[in-house]
Amino acid sequence: MKNTKLWNAAAMVGDDLLAEAENYTPVKRNRPVRRFAALAVAAVMAVSCLGWAAKEWIFAPGVGLADGEILTRVNVYTNENQIPLGKIHLEAVTFTEHKTDPAENRLIFWVFRSPVHEMGGGAMDPEGKGWLEGDSFTAEVNGVPYRSAGSGYSTAGWGCYTFRPVEDQPVPEPVGENCVITVSYEEPDMTVDPVQVILTPANPAEAEQTMVTGKAALTLLPLSDNLVIGNFDYAEWLPLVETARNTSTHAAFKTITNDGTEGFAFGSLNLCGIQTDYDCVRAANDFYNRGIREMDLYLLNVSMAFHGETGTYTFPLMEIGQTHVPERDVYLLDIGGFTCRLVSVARDEKGLQYETEYRYNGRDAHVNPTYIELNEYSVGPIDYWNGQMHIVNAEAPRNIMNGENSTLVYFTGEETDHVMEVGEEVTVYLQNMMFTYGESYHTEGAKPLAEVTFD
Repeated sequence: MKNTKLWNAAAMVGDDLLAEAENYTPVKRNRPVRRFAALAVAAVMAVSCLGWAAKEWIFAPGVGLADGEILTRVNVYTNENQIPLGKIHLEAVTFTEHKTDPAENRLIFWVFRSPVHEMGGGAMDPEGKGWLEGDSFTAEVNGVPYRSAGSGYSTAGWGCYTFRPVEDQPVPEPVGENCVITVSYEEPDMTVDPVQVILTPANPAEAEQTMVTGKAALTLLPLSDNLVIGNFDYAEWLPLVETARNTSTHAAFKTITNDGTEGFAFGSLNLCGIQTDYDCVRAANDFYNRGIREMDLYLLNVSMAFHGETGTYTFPLMEIGQTHVPERDVYLLDIGGFTCRLVSVARDEKGLQYETEYRYNGRDAHVNPTYIELNEYSVGPIDYWNGQMHIVNAEAPRNIMNGENSTLVYFTGEETDHVMEVGEEVTVYLQNMMFTYGESYHTEGAKPLAEVTFD
């Protein structure tokens, strides 16, 4: 593991965070440096001031930031050296091998493309290669092909790519002592030779944690000279994160380089130690290899997607122009301090319109609920072929769509969709929610949530 001088937060960034970078003018200033130690080999330590015992942790792709005891169930291999690959740099590669279920193996690698090699002038080019998509790359582990399973990419800057075993091929053999990764990709205007990367076993180790509040903590782990894996832990949110089928946490940092220049780092953090399929990095490109000595966390944008099991409400479909009001309080979400109460449902020519009351009922003033989206389905028959088997299911949940002449319809597998009648049951559930934690440092009087300094 190297002593890192640059932190670029790990993952994709929303448009709102990118807009800050576009409107920012770098400045220089001098300020005292406070030491923050982060010692690890592809590992992270989540130490809580709430009385938890200190433990050694490790970053395992597909698992996230896990207690070092995870190594009794998986092997983790890593390489943190910059490797040229065409017009990009392969920044770091990490691989998780499941000892009892190789089908769950995960390979993650990060790449960086300099702005001088930006693809498509920042937009989709005529040949459809405006950025490095997941299928632009191929990857093998000890000669066994793996498939693309998710990616975060851009026309320039950072990209992150996840690979999993191919389902219709034999289960991969154990890696053993030698783990060789072969990575190749297509560049529109040049031939790129594949590269082989030798990975070595990663060891769990300790990393210090900065407390944001009495209940929230930020942990950062340098994975390479330009890449850090981070975790934001908030015990109150853990049931919410475990309930969501997918969570994305975008972070915005103000940074100070070694020469005092102020800049940006953006990316996603693991939330409560839980990782989605991939972490990808997109940071301000001007500060690549500049040696950032300080990072101040200002803002988190958290978005979550849910299954219908989180909370549902069923009501009869109304005539156009009618409104349905529940006879009792209906909460589609009531967990982690967040509530979403369904107030009413109105039907107009465009479909079903929901009135909701979305609130955060906790005591942390940093939290601001911003957005919710509801979805609906109806239980009805579906008739379809699944491979060689013909299936008829009269109790299948079907997503409702807008049809012609203000009708509501759902797909049945037949030539025509089912047109819903007044009185048919509709079930509504919370599909997506967003909230922010902290505020943009462009906001007057904004203060950082946490300050981390690398020596």
